[in-house]
Amino acid sequence: MGTSEKYRVLVVDDEPDIQDILARLLEMSGFDVAVAGNGLRALELAKSFSPHIILLDVMMPDTSGIETLQKIREFDHEAKIIMVSGMHDVTVAKEAISLGAIDYITKPFDLKELEFYIQSLFPENQG
Repeated sequence: MGTSEKYRVLVVDDEPDIQDILARLLEMSGFDVAVAGNGLRALELAKSFSPHIILLDVMMPDTSGIETLQKIREFDHEAKIIMVSGMHDVTVAKEAISLGAIDYITKPFDLKELEFYIQSLFPENQG
């Protein structure tokens, strides 16, 4: 990846406050960020924005994060998808991982830990 190109992160959450907090945090960390409030918009942005990382909420009003994950994996096998949920559900976590998510994290999460975790996914970006 060229030095001028930023890593792209797509934040998918139906809660505007969470979208704003995560977008600000990630932009301050040097990422290019797009946000979606539902699964349909997430699919559109996954195609047009080509994110390297997708933070994908499990519970959304139009379609579940699991369904959205499955649809994204039909055309994108490279993005690192991290499922985010308000509930600790081992069954859903296992299903998400089996469908191609790299992780399952629960809210509330520590913002600094999340920032460090996302940056750690790109070791060549550490400087």
